[in-house]
Amino acid sequence: MAFAPPPLDGACTDTSGKLAPADDAAIEADLAARRARTHRQIAVLVVGSLDGESIEDVTYRTFNTWKLGEKGLDDGVLLVVAPNDRKMRIETGKGVGHLLTDIESAHILDDRMRPLLREQRYRDAILAGVAGIDEALAGELKPARAPAVPWNLIFAAVVGGGIILFLIVLVARAGRKRGGGSWGHGSSSSSSDSSWTVASSSSSWDSSSSSSSFDSGGSSFSGDGGSSGGGGASSDW
Repeated sequence: MAFAPPPLDGACTDTSGKLAPADDAAIEADLAARRARTHRQIAVLVVGSLDGESIEDVTYRTFNTWKLGEKGLDDGVLLVVAPNDRKMRIETGKGVGHLLTDIESAHILDDRMRPLLREQRYRDAILAGVAGIDEALAGELKPARAPAVPWNLIFAAVVGGGIILFLIVLVARAGRKRGGGSWGHGSSSSSSDSSWTVASSSSSWDSSSSSSSFDSGGSSFSGDGGSSGGGGASSDW
């Protein structure tokens, strides 16, 4: 039987029974506070069974059934935890994939959530995951490790650049000898007039300008028409 997404029950929906009422209330309060500050929808599903389907298919279907995020912005995020299958996934809307990347999603799942889930601390794991998602959306998430410096590529680029420069000088000298002229002062390079400006990279994801149609208190949490871009990451524990 194909997985059927459950009805949206606030920002945190639990069909597994793993969350006590106090746990659910704490997660709802945390999500509501973050939603009031950022105007972005982060939803959580703790699912009892994947019904034989992959965590990717279940999460993608649930995201689009719930229509997380604001219509036109597609800035919602869904965190799914499947305790009985020991799987989890973060799914991102099309509008926030550049902020919460697949690599950052994997880092949140593996480094922040997995150790807590192995201790069956579901509430703490979810809160840790939500915090990581929120930090990534705000551009505050630190990478797990610094990328290795490709010294071999840097060396090859330097050597290649030196050879090209040497050939240019030789050609230029040969041309001057044949023509008997000199470099004109009027041949200034147009490359100094660059069109690359920082202003062109301004983002439309300003939380102060985005309107929300849902109650920041969490009591009337509902999808507003967003859709998933298929981005995110999956993991197990």
